[in-house]
Amino acid sequence: MNFKTPGAYIQEVASLPASVAQVETAIPAFIGYTEKNTNLEVDGIFVPTPVRITSMLEYIEIFGGPFNESVSVNVTTNPIETGGGLIVDVPDGTAFSGHNMYYAIQLFFANGGGPCYIVSVAEYIGSLASGDFLTGLKELEKEDEPTLTVIPEAVNFSDPVGTYNLYKLALDQAEKLQDRFVIIDTTTADELRDNLSSGSSLKYGAAYFPNLLTTMDYAFGEETVSVQFDGASITLETIAN
Repeated sequence: MNFKTPGAYIQEVASLPASVAQVETAIPAFIGYTEKNTNLEVDGIFVPTPVRITSMLEYIEIFGGPFNESVSVNVTTNPIETGGGLIVDVPDGTAFSGHNMYYAIQLFFANGGGPCYIVSVAEYIGSLASGDFLTGLKELEKEDEPTLTVIPEAVNFSDPVGTYNLYKLALDQAEKLQDRFVIIDTTTADELRDNLSSGSSLKYGAAYFPNLLTTMDYAFGEETVSVQFDGASITLETIAN
């Protein structure tokens, strides 16, 4: 410093970096089924290992793509006297598998999401099993960074008791660790109140209802689509030609 007048001066020199470090404050951990996984086998037992990713491309490279749904389309010829043309009966989303975690992650990144954790409990199966998620939730407890627990497929269990038992365990974990929050999906408000209505851990979660509608399409492959045209089975290759 250039001192222009006589006197006593105190010069403070910073010897340590800033005490407050900039960190992410909302890092979700998604638990569910994937096309492929990085499960590790320890003593012959699969352990769902939380994996940190930062982009949708990274997710696809490690865990694969969406589940190819089985789609049945019924096409009938409309009589000329009633207008002619074709009538196409396409199934709605209720007929699909319930493997929706891929789409949840896709929407997360599409809306500006950053780092997150993926806990693959198993590769895609025919029906969802609530027991598959318990080990994944237990393994997630070992990670300090995640602040949100998200289980997109839980709402699609055939038995709602399994759904809310899983959410209750996630809430209990959040209360125990004091460092995370649970995102809860539900099909009806009454169902939520009937199954999650008491307990100190409820303040560690939030329920979102009703479900949001998106323009995203379900994935399918040629081998998973069947078409009936006026009662006769045809293939997608026949339609394309």
